[in-house]
Amino acid sequence: PVGTAVLVSTGPEIFNFYPSVAAGANGSFVVAWWAGDMNGGTVMRQLFDENANPVGPNLRVPSTLTGSQSATIRGGAVAIDSALDFLIVWTDDAEPDVRVRRFSGVDSTAIGPEQEASEQGFAYGESISISADSALATWFAFGDGSNAGIYARLLSPTGIPSGPEFRVNEITVGDQRRSATGPGKDEDFLVAWADGSPFSSGRQQIFARRVSSAGALVGGE
Repeated sequence: PVGTAVLVSTGPEIFNFYPSVAAGANGSFVVAWWAGDMNGGTVMRQLFDENANPVGPNLRVPSTLTGSQSATIRGGAVAIDSALDFLIVWTDDAEPDVRVRRFSGVDSTAIGPEQEASEQGFAYGESISISADSALATWFAFGDGSNAGIYARLLSPTGIPSGPEFRVNEITVGDQRRSATGPGKDEDFLVAWADGSPFSSGRQQIFARRVSSAGALVGGE
């Protein structure tokens, strides 16, 4: 460990769960999480400088005020680009759908309105990654012909959806859930997920697949 633990959640909320963190090249970092009480909650963010000093207070991520922006897997996922600005994706339980918004890496202010990343309803469990030229958001949704499948959508580095959402998994028997995405080779992305159907294969397994920076599937899972 380097230094002592830093308190991130400083608001009045009783419950604070499902943190996600991303760091910039200069050492600054941002944390996103779900915060709430017995009446519901929302997704919060906190920016820190390179010395782990908080930049401003805890701030709300969504601009909408209805519903409970409470993700089933985690309260938001965050990624930082080369300019130190960051994107946060989260699940809006009122729809439910997956949304994305960009924030300044200088003072954490919002840069533009939130965008709807998922096109079909009942989308949950978000993840996001940023390359030099694009970003990729992933989630699971109930629409692959069996049960839940893994879906993704290419975004511009500023968080604007580029092209339609697409299914990542080839195997559609049973459930595929809990996706994670990260940078891959040549500005591409890697997406991993859990096959939640142990009865079809005898055991639960983890799959992965490559997605190009243009949003094309590369190879099989």
